[in-house]
This record gives sequence, structure tokens and C-alpha cells, in this order.
Amino acid sequence: MPEPRLRVNAPLVLASSSATRRMLCASIGLPVEILPPLLDESAFAAAHPSHTPDMLARALAEAKALSVSAFRPEAYVIGADQI
Repeated sequence: MPEPRLRVNAPLVLASSSATRRMLCASIGLPVEILPPLLDESAFAAAHPSHTPDMLARALAEAKALSVSAFRPEAYVIGADQI
């Protein structure tokens, strides 16, 4: 099976509507496109009542990234959440 190739010129997308995360990326000179995910975080949390806070943060970050990557499959997508 061939090795996956790194897409050097692929855009970087931040799956977030957080002004703080936008500022963090800008402060280190990281050129990112901002695209808020289509995800109801409260409903997601309610659907996963057995998740610990850290498990929920990780699952939400992944869900956000997957939500945005459906619209931008050519991009590297960063998903994040916090406890």
C-alpha cells in the first residue's frame, strides 16, 4: 500500500467560531481560514452522558473537525474544544 502524501499546499482551516482560537493562530502567524462547525454542542453532550469532561472535549473537537472537513475535504482541518 502506498504511503499517504503530505499535501504541502493544502489550506488550513480552523473548525471554530472562537475569537480566542482565532487570535492564538494569528499570534503565531498561522494562516488559517475560519469555518464554524455545524454542530450543536449541547445536543452532542446530552447524547454522550457517560463521557468524562476530557472525553467530551476530545469527542467534540473531533466532531467539529469532521463537520468542517465534509465541506473542505482538500484542507487540513483543526478541531478544538476545552474542558
